[in-house]
Amino acid sequence: MASKLKDYQQFVAALAKNEANLDSVPVEYFAFAAGQVIYYILQKANQRIRVISA
Repeated sequence: MASKLKDYQQFVAALAKNEANLDSVPVEYFAFAAGQVIYYILQKANQRIRVISA
């Protein structure tokens, strides 16, 4: 996994810029991108809960 991390990160960057070739990408790359989005959403939700409860 660690050896592919840079590839996954480059895919997410290209995806964010709408430059990724989606036809030739393995499903693992999409799984990584989905995990990153889920992590981001959870972090934002936790920050909001902390602000509201403070």
